[in-house]
Amino acid sequence: MWVSAPLADDPAPWLELAWPEPVTVGRIEVIADDDVNEDLINLHHHRTPFDTLPTLPRDYRVEAREPDGTWRVIARATGNRRRRETHTPAGPVTTAAIRLVVEATNGAAAAHVVAVRAHP
Repeated sequence: MWVSAPLADDPAPWLELAWPEPVTVGRIEVIADDDVNEDLINLHHHRTPFDTLPTLPRDYRVEAREPDGTWRVIARATGNRRRRETHTPAGPVTTAAIRLVVEATNGAAAAHVVAVRAHP
């Protein structure tokens, strides 16, 4: 579980996965915090003040580090409303690091991420 500093202090927080040697990544899973403590009773008398859980990252990008140290966007999500998203880059990516950069949430003051997984 990772929670960034408030977005007001850092408007583009990121979480990095790095390996000692380059690996080939063909699929990336982003698992967000869907706030399991939120009372989501689906009865007529109970409504939440939001349509989408505020802790879910709304807009984010996944980047791969190039050999020269620059970062290249390999996947992007906008308007996300789901806890789990799977991203498949246009082709396999060989890199020594990937990072998730959160650009906006669905209302939370900070970015909340449970896991980022990279698969061959």
